[in-house]
Amino acid sequence: RARVRTITRLSRYRKLRDQKKAEEELKKHRDNLEKLVAERTKDLQKANKELTKEITERKRAEEALKSFARRLAIHVEQTPLGVIEWDLNFNVTQWNHSAEKIFGYTREEVIGRHADDIIVPAAARGHVASIWNDLIAKKGGTQSTNQNVKKDGTILTCDWHNTALVDSEGVVIGVASLIMDVSDRKRLEEQLIQAQKMEAVGTLAGGIAHDFNNILAAVFGFTELAMGHAEKDSALENCLHEVLIAGKRAKDLVQQILTFSRQSEQELKPIQIKLIIKEALKLLRASLPTTIEMHQNILSDSLVMSDSTQVHQIVMNLCTNAGHAMQENDGVLGVELESVELDSEFVATHQEIEPGPYLQLTVSDTGHGMSPEIMDRIFDPFYTTKEKGEGTGMGLSVVHGIVTSYDGFINVNSKLGQGSTFKVYFPAIERRLERETISEKPIPKGKERILFVDDEQPLIKLGGQLLESLGYAVTTRISSVDALGLFKAHPGAFDLVITDMTMPNMTGDELAKKLMAIRSDIPVILCTGFSARITEEKAKSIGIRELVSKPILRRDIAEAIRKVLDEK
Repeated sequence: RARVRTITRLSRYRKLRDQKKAEEELKKHRDNLEKLVAERTKDLQKANKELTKEITERKRAEEALKSFARRLAIHVEQTPLGVIEWDLNFNVTQWNHSAEKIFGYTREEVIGRHADDIIVPAAARGHVASIWNDLIAKKGGTQSTNQNVKKDGTILTCDWHNTALVDSEGVVIGVASLIMDVSDRKRLEEQLIQAQKMEAVGTLAGGIAHDFNNILAAVFGFTELAMGHAEKDSALENCLHEVLIAGKRAKDLVQQILTFSRQSEQELKPIQIKLIIKEALKLLRASLPTTIEMHQNILSDSLVMSDSTQVHQIVMNLCTNAGHAMQENDGVLGVELESVELDSEFVATHQEIEPGPYLQLTVSDTGHGMSPEIMDRIFDPFYTTKEKGEGTGMGLSVVHGIVTSYDGFINVNSKLGQGSTFKVYFPAIERRLERETISEKPIPKGKERILFVDDEQPLIKLGGQLLESLGYAVTTRISSVDALGLFKAHPGAFDLVITDMTMPNMTGDELAKKLMAIRSDIPVILCTGFSARITEEKAKSIGIRELVSKPILRRDIAEAIRKVLDEK
């Protein structure tokens, strides 16, 4: 029994020992497991935290990307530049609001359509592919200025910036274009070039006018002197009279050259040009072929500040050119006159004029029309498309100069085979017509002593004879320096000095100043063929009594002399 109990106790002890050992092992495993779970939980929490951060950043990036895309879309729609995207076949895939405004097509009308079908002029179709294929091959960009056509057929000038579009793998998937309508800028550049041409020609015209007027002065003067010795109504007097008429035409021609080059300001007065136009059309009807119909619609009674001869010349030039354009075939010449109001929107593209009331003279024909190249040059002096002997090329140049001197404007519209239309705008005025009174008075004469100065021998001879024929005692000098020396020696020997403006060594205005410094009361008349240096206002400020333009008629100089001497 004792042994059994011992064995039983030993067995129980071993069992308890094994159980305790097992519990210890279990506890150890449980601790390790808890540690592992804690570590894994910590790692999981860290990973979850990083994942949450990554998701947050991704969401933030996605929102930022969406926001950028929205802003970009707004900018694309609101930019004044046309934005167009094309696929590889040059069909439209994107078309913004500015592109709609530039070309006149809505987005719905152009998506999927080829460039040639919508904005490329007929003459340029087929060239887009060759240009863009090179761009696509090089994956680069191009810049060019092209002629484009709107939905309504209007031709535009546009600046194009084209860029190849590539995907993430570098494969070209299309082309993006930025377009700016530069038609107005191009038009203003052309107007500036034209103005510069007129300025250059004006400088030349001034020099020609001075010399030519001196020649005409001799023609006028000696002709008038010769007429004084000819028997009244004789063949000689009639011939001399014709010389004077021709001389006056030459004088008007010089004045027109100065006018179109804006070197001269004419004395203008209120004129009802309706009457002048009707009179000109009567003359034209007789000179135009009967195959040309003439349609006129002369409505406005408004007045313009102008010269009747110049208005007549404008009508005759424009209508004669229109008749020439239709001489080979039947045609219709249209002439209209109406009152219009030009607003700020119109003058925005014609900065040389002001908004307000205008008379619009329209001269149209159904002739052969003009190409853009010819239209660019029609107002250039001496440019003409007529055969030799049919014209000098001065007609439209003179018309342009006259209209510009009135602060007016000429607009030309023409296409080959579709005729031409010229619209001339004259600023209208609200003034009453002044009644002209013409009275033929005797040419005034006198007995005073005159010192006459000019640097050309024919004019010295003419001046002496002309003034003596008016009764004056005349002393002449061909040098301004000699004239000054004579006056210094005998300051009281003269009642009046008449001097030319342009002379070597000392000009006429300088001579006048020195004469008046010697004797302040000496009256001076200054004569000029043309000089940009002197104006009537400047002459008056110096103390010169009268400024007279060459060529001078006998009556004109006689009246100027009496006016100055009688005022003294």
